[in-house]
Amino acid sequence: MDLQKLGRLNFIALFLLISITISSCGPWEKAKTKASSLKEDIVETVKVYLSSIPLVRRWVKLPPPPKELHRSTEEKISQLKLSRAQSVYPDEYEMILRKWEEANRDYQRKLYRRAEKKLENVQRDAERLLKRIEEEERAKKERALALYKRREEELLARLPKRDEERLRVRIYLWKLRNLIELGKYEEFEKEIEKSPL
Repeated sequence: MDLQKLGRLNFIALFLLISITISSCGPWEKAKTKASSLKEDIVETVKVYLSSIPLVRRWVKLPPPPKELHRSTEEKISQLKLSRAQSVYPDEYEMILRKWEEANRDYQRKLYRRAEKKLENVQRDAERLLKRIEEEERAKKERALALYKRREEELLARLPKRDEERLRVRIYLWKLRNLIELGKYEEFEKEIEKSPL
């Protein structure tokens, strides 16, 4: 009996010590938000489970599914997959896809509130990454256009008199322009080093 009381006192003392330590730390608010988030997740999971039981279903109301958010996030992910994100930023790309799969899984399981939060984060991260890639592409294109203009002026200034060589120069310039328009900047840089004459 004395051992049980001693065990309970130790447990209570340990619990109070942990509580005081947590409350005196700076991340107390963070712990509170995590606890409330966990509570919301548990409540939502229980509601989804109860909504699958036929007799109880009519008393349980699930929140409406965020269809528009899901659709727009899916479009952003498709854009991300078509972009060069996988080769340029592989770590961020994989992280965003992982978050998307989690959010999509929650959406399919009808955990709409949890899915909505995750979808908002995924969409924000995907937009940010797409914007970075777009800015890089724009910078590469501007650089390539500047190089092209210089090369074009140089070649047109000393354009040969023979029709065959003129045609070769025109085709060369046309090829460079097409490489820029297609976004093949590495190939463009290799081609611009070659001379058509």
